[in-house]
Amino acid sequence: MKGAKRYNKQEIRKRCLYCRNFFVGSFPKQYCSDKCRRDNWVEKTSKINDKKILDGISAPTKGAISELLVSWDLMSKGYNVFRALSPACSCDLLIFKRNKIYKVEVTSGWMNKSGRLYTNKKKIESNKNDVVATVYLNSKIVYIPTLEELFK
Repeated sequence: MKGAKRYNKQEIRKRCLYCRNFFVGSFPKQYCSDKCRRDNWVEKTSKINDKKILDGISAPTKGAISELLVSWDLMSKGYNVFRALSPACSCDLLIFKRNKIYKVEVTSGWMNKSGRLYTNKKKIESNKNDVVATVYLNSKIVYIPTLEELFK
């Protein structure tokens, strides 16, 4: 096969990335078993305390809480903030400062046990608004692009 990559399938002694036990495997294999691979993925992507803190709260209510947190943050930084009354609007918030108006989409993110932040990249990349504000469970808010970049 022309242009196809081939890996050397030589069996070597390796250490599992999850349980740290030794196993015999080939080049791309990183885990001693499918269970270790799945458990590692679950641990990396599990949401911290989401179920404990926000248990029983509906998704629209969580979204409204996130929008209010972003509104408070922006107002405390001197922005005029306007919130959409309809859930079917093209943006969640409008911000106004120095005669410039920007549309803001508010999303939710999560953090794994090691503290790494995650968000829905597809939602950010496909967004037609000027700013995406991601709210994490610990009330950290990340703006893409940053507010300093917007109002240079």
